[in-house]
Amino acid sequence: MNLFNNLIIGELYSEYAYWEKQGKLVDGGYFYCTRNNLQENTCLSPYEQRKAISKLIEHEILTTKLKGIPAVTYYKINENKLMELLELQTNTDTTSSNPSCEK
Repeated sequence: MNLFNNLIIGELYSEYAYWEKQGKLVDGGYFYCTRNNLQENTCLSPYEQRKAISKLIEHEILTTKLKGIPAVTYYKINENKLMELLELQTNTDTTSSNPSCEK
């Protein structure tokens, strides 16, 4: 994952934790977060947000759906996929950055 993806998933996970603590997750774990909120907290442009969110959806880490009028984007984080990717990334970073750890 790149920096933009990390920023977005970090911010969305923070939002998830907030809504979970409030007891306001809907439809099995969905929560909402506005594009303006993402931009304020990550400094990513709408284009950068869309690109990062698309990658997270492609990797099955994130699911989105529109609800309400006007439509609001709701997000759901697949924690299992996120943990798999983080473990893979950590293992790759560890073995590639330290040549003395050759197998």
